[in-house]
Amino acid sequence: SQITIPILSGDEVNAILILETNQEPRFSLSDWDFARRLAENAGIAISNAQLYAELTRADESKSEFMAFAAHELKNPLTPIKGYAEMMLKGATGELTDQQKQIMHVLRTNAERMQTIINDLRDIARMDARQFRIELSPIDIYNVVIETLRPFMQQLEEKGQTIVNNVPEGLPLIIGDATRLIQVMTNLVSNAYKYSPPGSTITITARPETSYRTPNGNLHKNVMYISVADNGIGMSEEDLQKIFRERYFRSSNRAAQDQPGTGLGMMITQHIIELHNGEIWVESKLGEGSNFQFVIPLAVEEGGDTPETSPDAATEPASD
Repeated sequence: SQITIPILSGDEVNAILILETNQEPRFSLSDWDFARRLAENAGIAISNAQLYAELTRADESKSEFMAFAAHELKNPLTPIKGYAEMMLKGATGELTDQQKQIMHVLRTNAERMQTIINDLRDIARMDARQFRIELSPIDIYNVVIETLRPFMQQLEEKGQTIVNNVPEGLPLIIGDATRLIQVMTNLVSNAYKYSPPGSTITITARPETSYRTPNGNLHKNVMYISVADNGIGMSEEDLQKIFRERYFRSSNRAAQDQPGTGLGMMITQHIIELHNGEIWVESKLGEGSNFQFVIPLAVEEGGDTPETSPDAATEPASD
């Protein structure tokens, strides 16, 4: 006897289930019912596999497009920003006040577009699992100084104060300097944007032999780093989403007025996790935010003693 049942995906026949036997007894109604249910489940499994394959292809196409778009947008943007900076420095002669204002707007928007392009490129790399970091012993003091340098004029114009509690001579950390500057830039930029004129932004770093984060994770021999502000703060709802939701935008109207892709914190978290670290935020609406993270200290080869950065004679002075 034989049982033949089509395996359907919607209204389409994907396959045929055939059961045969030459032995007695012949197939019963219960055998037929079992085969029917087997065919139904097989149809569902095949449909799900096809949908997953289509989603994977779509996701790959999206990542490829984002990487391509970021690359193509970056090429014309570089000379636009460069020429604006040259003109502001007087390379083409003295500018009138109105011309200077136009060039400042042009440069500011070029820098904003550069940030968007970089975020899109990084997200595409994350999706393609091609996001890489290069680890080496580095000085967190230098990371902070290089982060703050481009912000000093903006902070001064807004009347904001930076309190840099990162001393020279701290133990070295193991990390990617460029990526950690990106992390600190994201955090300082957020503090700057979401804090009112005249407010204070405080940066702190200290080594910890043992540190337990609010998530309950225990980290040994790490550098604790924080960027705190007394700005608009975040709601409990936003705190649940900020590191989890792509293109995150705060529900706070004051925050929505600020430009941004909503990708920065997801990228920041990814970078910290690639360093075997952890990032979190404490915040209250109307009282400010404190972004904190820990990353491993560098240790001497064959030992457990953290390496210490050399004295600051060769390091750039704080702005």
